[in-house]
Amino acid sequence: ALKGVVSIVVVVVIGLLGNTEGSVANNAPPPQAEYLQPLLTTKNGTKVTTASEWMNSRRDEVATLLMDNILGTLPTTRPKLTTWNVLNVTNSTDDMMTSSYVELKFQIPGGPMIPFVVEQMKPQDSSLPPPPNGRPVFLTQWNHRPWAVVGASRNYVGIRYPGADTGDISPEFQKAYAPNASMALIVARAFVASLVVDYVNVLTGVNPSQICISGHSRNGKQSLLAAAFDKRITAVVGSSPGSPISSPYYFGSANYYGEGPVTGGVAGKWWLQSIVQYASHPETLPMDGHGVLALIAPRHAAVAHGWSDHEGDSVFADEMGYREAMKVFDLFNASKNLRIIARPGDHHGFNQYQHYFDWFDHAFGYASSSFPLGYTRGSVSEPYPINFLTPAGFNYSLWYELYAQNVPPPPGKSADLEDRINWLIQPPPQGYGIPSTYSEDGGPGQEWSYVSKMMEHGVVDGGNVKQVSVVFGNSISGNIYFPSKAKKGDVLPVIIWLHPYGYNTGYKGCYQQADPWSALAEAGFVVLAYDQAGFGMRQREGGTTFYARYKDRASLFGLLVKDVTAAIDTIHCLGNQTRDSNLCSTQEKFGGAYQNQLTEIPSVDISNILVAGYSLGGNVALHAAALDKRITGVAAFAAFTPFRLDTPDKGTKGLARLYDLHAMIPRLGLFPGRESEVPYDYDELLEAIAPRNTLLVTPQQDRDATYSDVEACITTAAKAWESHGAAKNLVHEAPNVKTQMTTVETVMLVAWAKNATN
Repeated sequence: ALKGVVSIVVVVVIGLLGNTEGSVANNAPPPQAEYLQPLLTTKNGTKVTTASEWMNSRRDEVATLLMDNILGTLPTTRPKLTTWNVLNVTNSTDDMMTSSYVELKFQIPGGPMIPFVVEQMKPQDSSLPPPPNGRPVFLTQWNHRPWAVVGASRNYVGIRYPGADTGDISPEFQKAYAPNASMALIVARAFVASLVVDYVNVLTGVNPSQICISGHSRNGKQSLLAAAFDKRITAVVGSSPGSPISSPYYFGSANYYGEGPVTGGVAGKWWLQSIVQYASHPETLPMDGHGVLALIAPRHAAVAHGWSDHEGDSVFADEMGYREAMKVFDLFNASKNLRIIARPGDHHGFNQYQHYFDWFDHAFGYASSSFPLGYTRGSVSEPYPINFLTPAGFNYSLWYELYAQNVPPPPGKSADLEDRINWLIQPPPQGYGIPSTYSEDGGPGQEWSYVSKMMEHGVVDGGNVKQVSVVFGNSISGNIYFPSKAKKGDVLPVIIWLHPYGYNTGYKGCYQQADPWSALAEAGFVVLAYDQAGFGMRQREGGTTFYARYKDRASLFGLLVKDVTAAIDTIHCLGNQTRDSNLCSTQEKFGGAYQNQLTEIPSVDISNILVAGYSLGGNVALHAAALDKRITGVAAFAAFTPFRLDTPDKGTKGLARLYDLHAMIPRLGLFPGRESEVPYDYDELLEAIAPRNTLLVTPQQDRDATYSDVEACITTAAKAWESHGAAKNLVHEAPNVKTQMTTVETVMLVAWAKNATN
């Protein structure tokens, strides 16, 4: 029997790394790594410790950094509201609401007069009496008229303004103020919202201290910006705002399946053209979107997002930005004024507009204190609790405090490589991965239609690829793709695809990301793709949830590697000689609605099992291949940088990227400052894979790697292939590009896979 991945029983052992005296861990955890640009340090290095220091010194610096590097600059002089004329008034059919179209005229100092029309909605006093100090005002964009209607029904004065794709006056202001103000489109629309606030201040019957704003997607971006740059706006909800405003660009590069500076052609339109210089290394931006949330402090701000958003609004990025911005709210003792409102689903759909008004009611004191939002037995609940879904909520210092002193010393460097790997990544136990096509997680051989549509797992290729869903291992749902033209009796090569840090998306990328799983199936392979634990449909299995379940007994990365073992088991159960064996039977009796869809999948060639992955997926693939000899070839794109050389000064954030940021391998947190003592490194991992077919694509601008270290590592490991007389089996490509998985890399993968399987 093959020696598989084994679990590690954690015992209390006293001893230094490689020694038997003292403790494995240091007395204190490593310093907390800083990922986003610091908000509480001024340009001259002074620490900001009070609310007044923030308001008087750092706040303007952050605003300037945002305008100079992402948004474009706002005008230094404001146009004057000269006239406002009601064009028409309409009452609703039940006479409970009034709609008025009002023309506003603004005079640019030394420039043109610019008119535009807003629609104003308010309830009739007879149907909804106004509060003593006047009604609160809700602003939204031209294409969100239903939102304003909801506002009026909630006793707000709703005003929609032309700052949207379906009606937009902002280009006129851009033109009038150029070249002195370089404001790009999104912040120019926020500027229009600010001008509407000038109009609100001349209205009667409203409360000018209670002005709120909301919008969805790009309108969510401008809503947050409007609140950030106009302090008269006292509450805001950005609905799925995404990159870079709620989802910092730091977490928007391709290895997050996110929306980066060059995605969607927004540079030079929505944002300054100059942001493209940060595409390879967004971490070098002088300021990122978390600064926008910080500018709103201490007023009420909320980011509403969908767990499975495929359009650049990442839950992980939002939570990381929220976590950093909260430091500013804390200066004001206003931590309850910043929240995330999570909802199920993708970018569109499940939008809870009424819930946004619950937030505004909460901000303005209209929410009931005796009948709360949400029910808690025995007491009034906190209406907006903080619940992190991703590793943004992982507290490595707490893990270290609870468990580090109990970690046994690692095996010595001369010990078996498998033992050293298992010590570090701690794979949890898992049963044999027998595949099934029916479970509570899916229909008979198919995902439920809403899952496939929401996660975009279906193949759009003119019918060249078929899809059958499977459940394997510890109830892992995946999809098997294969050529539609495959005939009964065909035996096809097989490949497992492992995705990057796609927290929202899982294995389906967004925007300009390629779909290697689809391309491989069309090229003649049977492909198994699934969301790894902590990502996509399994997003809530990672982060703090994982360690609450496993404590110090396992690592999330170990689970990902073990899931590949279960996937290989599944592949073996699709082999021509093995699929009908007792080992591969679930003992289910199929018929009627419970059809065995596994019979639709062509038999696979278990002598040709490949595993391929990008970023995190590539790292998992390399570990799996080193541990499981059933894997006959591995392809890894932008997968690693050597552990022992990954020091904080390299710009990659060092080992903290894996033990803290993504909460993947907590035991790596024992080695900062002594990285050379990590029990193994990637040269040994690669040598364990030799002489099997291996493709390594290492972009020279990979933000998570130091290319010179990667190149030296591969040069050392290549000797293992040479010693087997199989140098041609190791293919190393080093394009001078950023980390990415585009059609270029996909073509490279397909060509390699065909060659590796003849």
